[in-house]
Amino acid sequence: MSKYNIIIADDNLEFSTNVCNYLKSFDLNINIISTVSNGKELLNVLYKQEVNLVILDLKMPELSGIDVLKELSGFHKTNFKVLIISGENKLLNEISIKYYNIIYKILVKPVSLRDLYTTVKEIIIEKEHINNLDKKVELVLSNFNFNRNSIGYEYIVKSIIRGVEDETLLQNIQLKLYNIIANEFNKTSYHIKWSIQKCISSMRKHTDSEIVNSFFPYCSNVTSKVFIKGICKYIEEDKDE
Repeated sequence: MSKYNIIIADDNLEFSTNVCNYLKSFDLNINIISTVSNGKELLNVLYKQEVNLVILDLKMPELSGIDVLKELSGFHKTNFKVLIISGENKLLNEISIKYYNIIYKILVKPVSLRDLYTTVKEIIIEKEHINNLDKKVELVLSNFNFNRNSIGYEYIVKSIIRGVEDETLLQNIQLKLYNIIANEFNKTSYHIKWSIQKCISSMRKHTDSEIVNSFFPYCSNVTSKVFIKGICKYIEEDKDE
């Protein structure tokens, strides 16, 4: 299993060193690739290296943690989570709402190293679960002849993962599920819907009808919503067996 890459961004060098040494003292399969003291240094690392978790202080010189969050929200997609550690209490509620799609959790200073370790462990366990679900979704979708290089296919994968994780999103795919995917990719829900429809329409033309019918035996018109709901149900039932 590849190591879990972590960056610590805090202008308090003593705190960063203590966090680094404490996390390394446990068998977490982590790699702390860098400790930086300002937001500019952090963004330079994020642009160049693969990162899984950013431990971020909000109050830093040059570029603050808030400036960093603004920059990250403009990324096409963010494959890492941010753990906020800050004493800026007045800003935390607003930040947690505005950047909910990239912030995993907020810990208020002073924070104990033990609490920090527990949270990092939770994030790693969740990441491993998501990775396993990713593989399961890709395996099921390999039955269909999708254009896997299209952005629509990426939206389909994300939609199914989110639908399996939270089945209430499937109750209203247009308003709930597509909106969440749109926020993750900084797009509109209409763009998500249109891209998924186009991708599934192309798949139907290039996939043997017997294969499609084996997954959707009682459906003559496999729409985007029908497909996403059906694959989510298939994965859930397979998981329970």
